[in-house]
Amino acid sequence: MRNAIGLSFDYERKRIFYSDIQRGSINSVYFNGSNHTPIVERQGSVEGLAYEAVNNMLYWTCNNDATISRVNLTNNETKVEQVIRLGPNDKPRGIDVDSCNMHIYWTNWNSHNPAIQRAHFTGYDMESIITTDIRMPNALTLDHKAQKLYWGDARLDKIERTDYDGSNRVILAKVTPQHPFDLAVYGDYIFWTDWVLHAVIRANKYTGEDVVWLRKEVPRPMGIIAVANDTNDCLANKCLIENGGCEDECRLDEAGEVECHCFSGRTLMEDAQRCTSENASCKAEEFHCSAGGCIPYHLTCDTVSTCEDGSDEDPVFCALRTCPPGYFQCRNNRCVSSNQTCNQVNDCGDLSDELSCSCSDDHFLCASGQCIHASLRCDNEPDCTDASDEMHCERSRNCSEVTTSGIPCNYTTSCIHVNWICDGENDCWDNSDEENCDHHATTFAPQQCSPNHFRCANGHCIMKSWQCDKDNDCDDAVGGEPSSDEKNCSYLCRPDLFKCNNSDCIPSTWRCDGIPDCSDGSDETEQCKTRVCPNTDFRCNTTGRCIPLSWTCDGEDDCSDGSDESIEVDCPRGDTTLCPPNQFRCANNQCIDEEYFCDRDDDCGDGSDEPMYCNKKCRSNEMVCNNGKCVLAAWKCNGVDNCGDNSDEEDCQNSGKSSECKSAGTFKCSNKLCINETLLCNGEDDCGDYSDEEHCNINECKDHRPCAHICNDRTVGYECSCHPGYQVHPKDPHLCSDIDECKDRPCSQTCRNVQGSYVCSCVDGYVLRADKRSCKSNSSVDPKLIFTNRYYIRELDLNGHSTLRAHNLTNAVALDYDWAEQCIYWSDVTALGSSIKRLCGSGDASYQVLHSATLQNPDGLAVDWVSRNLYWCDKGLDTIEVSKLDGRYRKVLINAGLQEPRAITLDPRNGYMYWTDWGDRPYIGKAGMDGSGQRILVNDSLGWPNALTISYETNELFWADAREDYIAVSDLEGMNRKIVLSREKDSKVMLHHIFALTVLEDYLYWTDWETKSVERCHKYTGTECSTLTTTVHRPMDIHVYHPLRQVKDTRMEVDMKRESI
Repeated sequence: MRNAIGLSFDYERKRIFYSDIQRGSINSVYFNGSNHTPIVERQGSVEGLAYEAVNNMLYWTCNNDATISRVNLTNNETKVEQVIRLGPNDKPRGIDVDSCNMHIYWTNWNSHNPAIQRAHFTGYDMESIITTDIRMPNALTLDHKAQKLYWGDARLDKIERTDYDGSNRVILAKVTPQHPFDLAVYGDYIFWTDWVLHAVIRANKYTGEDVVWLRKEVPRPMGIIAVANDTNDCLANKCLIENGGCEDECRLDEAGEVECHCFSGRTLMEDAQRCTSENASCKAEEFHCSAGGCIPYHLTCDTVSTCEDGSDEDPVFCALRTCPPGYFQCRNNRCVSSNQTCNQVNDCGDLSDELSCSCSDDHFLCASGQCIHASLRCDNEPDCTDASDEMHCERSRNCSEVTTSGIPCNYTTSCIHVNWICDGENDCWDNSDEENCDHHATTFAPQQCSPNHFRCANGHCIMKSWQCDKDNDCDDAVGGEPSSDEKNCSYLCRPDLFKCNNSDCIPSTWRCDGIPDCSDGSDETEQCKTRVCPNTDFRCNTTGRCIPLSWTCDGEDDCSDGSDESIEVDCPRGDTTLCPPNQFRCANNQCIDEEYFCDRDDDCGDGSDEPMYCNKKCRSNEMVCNNGKCVLAAWKCNGVDNCGDNSDEEDCQNSGKSSECKSAGTFKCSNKLCINETLLCNGEDDCGDYSDEEHCNINECKDHRPCAHICNDRTVGYECSCHPGYQVHPKDPHLCSDIDECKDRPCSQTCRNVQGSYVCSCVDGYVLRADKRSCKSNSSVDPKLIFTNRYYIRELDLNGHSTLRAHNLTNAVALDYDWAEQCIYWSDVTALGSSIKRLCGSGDASYQVLHSATLQNPDGLAVDWVSRNLYWCDKGLDTIEVSKLDGRYRKVLINAGLQEPRAITLDPRNGYMYWTDWGDRPYIGKAGMDGSGQRILVNDSLGWPNALTISYETNELFWADAREDYIAVSDLEGMNRKIVLSREKDSKVMLHHIFALTVLEDYLYWTDWETKSVERCHKYTGTECSTLTTTVHRPMDIHVYHPLRQVKDTRMEVDMKRESI
């Protein structure tokens, strides 16, 4: 304990809480002095503490950053929640809480505007309750029994008592404090610590008399608390029990005793409990309550007492009355306004106001009896539940413009594809496209599987090649059991893999590396100590791990004990590693791009790329935060603290945003005000227009169909909702319109929207899985990944097992392949010169240098497998170039509008190329594959757009930003964007510094520099994430290695753009 100031306590758990401003911590200790425990640390100057028992919360003020924060003590949580951030001149100090009314109270000795302030526990409705005759409010405490607030002013040397709302202020005249720092109250006394008097003092809380010095000669007394089991018991308020015996309003005096008061227009009677009214003058449309006061006439006899005396619900009056002119008399004797009949709302509560009604002139009567607005008739969308509004329409619709091979339905305005007839979906809205169809075989007979298929336990048929492939293709796994296609399988490992005792396969080089990679630990047994490595490998001293001899003396500690880099194996002293051009060499010998130097991110891992003299300015599309961090300017005032100090959310004007009363538990009044739903039908005019008291105790949904789908009765009125697949109609809240689920990408490949649902299908080469959403390749070739890894090109299966495709490279960066000729293309980027090479056939073949002259930094590479061309972007030359696959006919396609071209991908089917550029104004560009029609697709929310790939099956672009740490998807024009993954939304996602990206089936695969890993997540939902492998060196470019990524269409051969290159 260094400098303890703030104090509070939890009587039930016998704990005292105290703050230590020198350590910046908040701690706890039991009443007996045992178990000193830090709760939170690094909280700054915490001078005021208050424990809230109902929710087990601890609140505190922080003087140096003007905040009020809290922490939930349940389950020993330590997550600090900032409740309120005050202004730069504010100085919050004393604090206390009222659990019953859920309010926080604190002192604020802002030198310009000192105040006593309060707010709800959430920070809502902050207000200053005392702003006059106040200079330096230090101390504050609540008298829960009497509902009073005591506070002390260290400059004016006084202690005051006031009501919770700041009214009825009383100065305790007999008390003469010199510098009160903290206050406590219990029983009939107040207690305070005084800095000038160096004492702890007690006085009578009513008069300030009976001053007693409890402790003298205390150098600087700080916090003080009165520890008792009822100190903080706000339920001791006598007004909470039968309103204290008062007829109208109950208040408490300074002793906590009841004082009865009357509502406006009434006076207190002699018994000091009941009230009498004055005469009131009511309007014609109002009801005069017996005891005085007026209410709207239609609120009488609605089973809710709106009059203070309940006279509006007198049984005799309600049984015998007759409604006045201008009102309709319901069968249950309620009175509703005459203009509220036949409005499709059960205003009476017994539907008598809706009998013998027909649709108005501006509405259409559906065959089902619904009334919809006439403008919805024949608008090509079914609004009636029976689609009768889209039948017998005079307008003809050109269905060929709606969908390819589209034909009109016989009776409705719907257009359908010819293949949709008899597919089991109601595409015509009246089921006419499913009439006279033979569904018997698929509906009743068990499904028969062909010889090349496997029949799942649930009856589904899947490709036989999918059996025992470690995928749940049957989609019938239950509990911890495997799916039926994975039962009784014997999994074998390749020769280059090690088989764990539990049959898992891991790379052989992972064995005896000191890290258990097998879930049963069988790769790290005692045998590692005596293991003998083959002649082609080097044995690590400590673990017994075997690594390739080529890994020794390569500047990387592959053994983790340095034995592969020691002078004992003839490694030269020191490090002679050179970084490629346009790269910075870290103190730990890592190489990073020069753009990462002085970018306020520790890219090296040792901080050497961020020295003290860095003073880099933010880019033109960024803003500088108060803490010096650069964030995108587009993120200003987006409601998210992107800066980390909330400076991007300051000076935001929210006056133009009106509340829509959409939060749970709120009601929107007719005058647009929002109130809590608990105030509805309570007999009080909480809205100010009595709309919170209308339609009380009426179930509009009973014996009535005001909604097309689902009617939900509310305390006041009702609310319509829709079945799954539908949404509330934007023009009529009683109706439902179809949701186009396809906009949210629920399918792996092709999505067709149907009424209330959607249908997924797959393109050629893929088969729909049993889940009816995802697609799997219908190929005998297992999909693999290939990626560059400095000295190597590695091949990785989808279970994370890797092999080498090429080794002894210099610094491999960009990568692509040609499946037809089984060639791999890559760029080697070094300080002495860069080159583009290819390797055809097996890894034993020699590679061929295609380009080396004038190359500087070819970071991106792409193969046109149709016209047999090779494309690359050079970050040093700021060019996009092309040649034939054998290196002939090299040509610069684009040399303007480029600053830092990084990634490039091709769409040979349509003759376009796409690239990323993260110069001063980063963007994603598009052009013809001959370089024509250069344009920008995306230029916002970008920092370092590193990765780019195309999904040919869905015609979508996926890209990733290494600075803003997110992955996004769009169509091929950059529209219909969606953020798939983002570290801003999920800090746990493995997106620290993405370099390259590729896609196959349902998943995205990417390389990450910071984690040195290959990661995988679902391409649309961002779920099902896993790490496939980690590497010693930074993984670079990555591609799915499979023939379906390079499908060749004969129509592509005649693309004149590519032939003209």
